Amino acid sequence: MVKGASCLSPAVMLNPSVRIYRITSALEILLDKKQLSSVQADVKRDYLEFVSKQESSIIDSRLDALHQISQKKLSEILVKIPGKKDLIIDPVLMKPLDRITGVSFLRSHGVEKLFKMESSGVRCLSSQWVYIILTDLITVKRVSDQINAELSANRRNSYHLIFVPCNIMSTQQLLEEEGVYGEVTIHTFSWELHRLDLNVLSLELPNLFKMIFLDGDTSFLPIVAHSLWSLQLLFGKIPLLLAQGRFATQVQNMIDLMLEELGTPDNVSTEIGCMLLVDRDLDYATTLLTPVTYSGLLDEVFGISGGTVELDDRVTGGNGPVTYRLSSTDGIYDEIKNKHFSDVYSFLSGKTKELQLEFERSRKMALQEIKHYVSTQLQKVTTVKRSLSYHIGACEVIVGEMGHRFEDLHKVEQSMLEGRHRRDNCNYVEECMVTSGKITSLRLLSLMSLTQDGLSQDEATALKTQFLHAYGYEHLVAFQNLEKLGLFTQQGSGLLASETAGKLADRVAQVVSLPKRGVFQVTANKLKLYPNVSESYDLKNPKDMAYVFSGSYIPAVCQLVHLLIKQEQSIEEILKLIPSPSKWNGHSKVAEAAPRTFLVYFIGGITYAEIAAFQLLEKITGGRILVAGTSIIGGNTLIERFAKEDDSFHANLGPGQLLARVEAVLANNERLGMDSVDLVRRAIPAGYLFDLTKLLSRPSSSDGRELERMFKDLPAFRDLQCDFQLGHKELCTLISEQIDSDYVDV
Repeated sequence: MVKGASCLSPAVMLNPSVRIYRITSALEILLDKKQLSSVQADVKRDYLEFVSKQESSIIDSRLDALHQISQKKLSEILVKIPGKKDLIIDPVLMKPLDRITGVSFLRSHGVEKLFKMESSGVRCLSSQWVYIILTDLITVKRVSDQINAELSANRRNSYHLIFVPCNIMSTQQLLEEEGVYGEVTIHTFSWELHRLDLNVLSLELPNLFKMIFLDGDTSFLPIVAHSLWSLQLLFGKIPLLLAQGRFATQVQNMIDLMLEELGTPDNVSTEIGCMLLVDRDLDYATTLLTPVTYSGLLDEVFGISGGTVELDDRVTGGNGPVTYRLSSTDGIYDEIKNKHFSDVYSFLSGKTKELQLEFERSRKMALQEIKHYVSTQLQKVTTVKRSLSYHIGACEVIVGEMGHRFEDLHKVEQSMLEGRHRRDNCNYVEECMVTSGKITSLRLLSLMSLTQDGLSQDEATALKTQFLHAYGYEHLVAFQNLEKLGLFTQQGSGLLASETAGKLADRVAQVVSLPKRGVFQVTANKLKLYPNVSESYDLKNPKDMAYVFSGSYIPAVCQLVHLLIKQEQSIEEILKLIPSPSKWNGHSKVAEAAPRTFLVYFIGGITYAEIAAFQLLEKITGGRILVAGTSIIGGNTLIERFAKEDDSFHANLGPGQLLARVEAVLANNERLGMDSVDLVRRAIPAGYLFDLTKLLSRPSSSDGRELERMFKDLPAFRDLQCDFQLGHKELCTLISEQIDSDYVDV
């Protein structure tokens, strides 16, 4: 300790709000000028380190409180349903609920048995049935069918529906149409943000992306706003709020309204200085590119959901699948999750050698040492051994799945980002349709369209036709959805006189594969998303955030936050770098908010690549960045929502997409025009749309018998008969023939 430092008050030494200059002023009296300079630097460093630890501790404790709030909300609902009860849980809610509560908690609230909701129904023994379901019309229809089946069998039970995250008017109307509205008691449960890892928060609503960006349904946006309002009640009002994107600005307006009507925090937050709300569609490239961090590739190959991964026999050595939770409490995962994959094997190999040395050392222990080892170290060593086994096995599977194509895939993605080698990129996408499956093909096709500002008409037609030949006409709706998202677009085919020279130059550039700068490249260059990569670029010890894509691209939102932290430009100038609606409240300068901690919230989901990039940015800047989103998303999960054809996929589709699938067949028929499509839209109940979708995906149903059976009780079908003056079987056959002809034409 510096001589004389004890004269400082203990309150001054321990209170993290005390300013550095008060300490250094006292030191000026005690030290000569020669000593003062070095001591000031030490004091400043120690003080900032102390404050950082204090703030981190406060932030962690308050983030942990979110779990308690969610549990309290669920407890209040279950208390309103006294007595013994059985719980039927929507499968998509299983993992989020598992993070909130446990079996002992449910038992203490009268829950006797837990059931996973199946389409075939469940057989509860209790007289009280409690459904916890996602707010989704298809799910509500299935629940209604199960309740009606019980009522028709004269089994009078008490039924409760707990909607997650909210109850909307359309679900209530469907319950009324199905005749069960008077039989059920409705509750709503909106959980708080889940803490998936140290600095990672998720609302765990993966269907929200499709709802808002594809269907234009903003029903869940108030839930997003409420989660951020709750966060400010815990931390205090955040001094600086920034919103980038059309839905982000809507959410910020909702937060402002909630602060006025529901209550404002008593104080301004001293832990979180700045919150940035962003829309996912501001940077689709980050979602579509293949990440190279361990956590990113783990999600690519196995799929991570709710912070857990399902490891199959390839990893467990034939011992059956294992659900493994990924978090910083796993020391091995914490070390490797953000490492470039090329550096993971060497780390795991080193840990394995350490474990072997530990084992050799334990064999030479005396009896007393063995007892001490068993009581203090054995459980820890066993946990590390299991963790190492899983992660090494996962790495081997990742190499087996992606190793043979990873280098070529990375080169093509980099060419697309830079707008080069267009013809070669098209050829690679066509090759992937044969070798890599539909998800990878659509993902690359979307990335190519995005980065080239659309495909030429010839490219779009050729790639779409080849894909549909390979995988079936039922994927027409996938292209329709990607087009709505702006991920499958065609460049204008018409040539105005004033544009002829430019268009011809574009065509020439396309043919000879010369680079062409489009809107994507211009925006990326403004944000400096392409780093200067030299031969000495070290992926194992990265210095910039582009390492998450092997040095080819910096995630746009991560770069936006970096610019805000550097404070070299005004807020207005920074927000204008991405062309989208923006808004900000609070201090006019980031420096005035003094943000030691940033909160970045993605509406539509965040990727593991962005999480890794933000954690590197923490090390570079010395601050703390909390990353939150409506879910965790990746390129595969983004595309799978529009291209997967199994029953579980159809079960998650909303009415808008189901109707789009109907339209894809009916709208092309001259005798069944759009008037009839509109009629179908109005008259077919949501529950039948699921069956209709399954039927339309089967080209073998040409005889119309299944259609006849399905449509016989539908008012819409009778209206169609009257409209076209066709008999029952004639209309079924007509629709079936159109389905088959569409399939053949494709």
